[in-house]
Amino acid sequence: MASRISLRLKDKGNSEVLRYADACSGQANAIADITMRSLRRPFAPAHLEGRAVLEYAALIKSDIFTRPQQVDKSITDKYCVVIIPGLYAGDGAVSVLRKWVGRLGFETRETGIRSNIDYTLPTLEGIRSIVNDVSSNGKKRVVLIGHSRGGMLARILGEELGDNISGIICMGSPQHERFALPAHTLGAAALAYGLSYMRRGNMMEDEIHLFSALEKMPKQNTVSIYSRTDGVVDWRSCIGDGMECVEVNGSHLGMIVNKDVYKIIYRYLSSM
Repeated sequence: MASRISLRLKDKGNSEVLRYADACSGQANAIADITMRSLRRPFAPAHLEGRAVLEYAALIKSDIFTRPQQVDKSITDKYCVVIIPGLYAGDGAVSVLRKWVGRLGFETRETGIRSNIDYTLPTLEGIRSIVNDVSSNGKKRVVLIGHSRGGMLARILGEELGDNISGIICMGSPQHERFALPAHTLGAAALAYGLSYMRRGNMMEDEIHLFSALEKMPKQNTVSIYSRTDGVVDWRSCIGDGMECVEVNGSHLGMIVNKDVYKIIYRYLSSM
């Protein structure tokens, strides 16, 4: 496949794209291998994602949501929490979680993401500026909470920005084998990349470089929350080295409104 693409590009005389295709052919083969192996893995049925509605109903009746105990001011004064939405989602999708974290006493910031479908490099620019703005006065550090792709972006920023980020919480976020996905998720991811390509051209070389951060041990205290009944990503890929991996019962989409996830987040934030 890579050789056929190279020949077509060569006929067009596009040396830059040809160079990219040749340089990334080995990576493309590795991605294809992971993808083919993932399609043979057993995944939770996609229809189980409908449980997200029930998870939200359970959350708004729970004590952790209705009567959360404020975190000690000596902690909240030191940290700002930024919540990064998942693929195709925006700040509105995580508004319930963000407002709840605010009720705990923390400063929170929106990412400015309306729909998380752009390439990684331009998506990170806005979040990076928020982290730099918060930490510029030296009074606060940032805690990143990311859902799905948002958790992967948090890991990349954690590798890049180091001490400016105090901790990371990932919810249903692959920590390795990021293309080990069910067929419907692969299709959704391919569509997002296609839309980004039409808008910005080819930036896949940057994508490959940036996501190499997931292959490294996290620099910050990191929690990865996963569910064996996740119908969107492979739960096995959410378990990584050098981090605390915690299992919950629920759906992928419902993690942003799952009461057990909120309990884990509260425990993490209140013990910083």
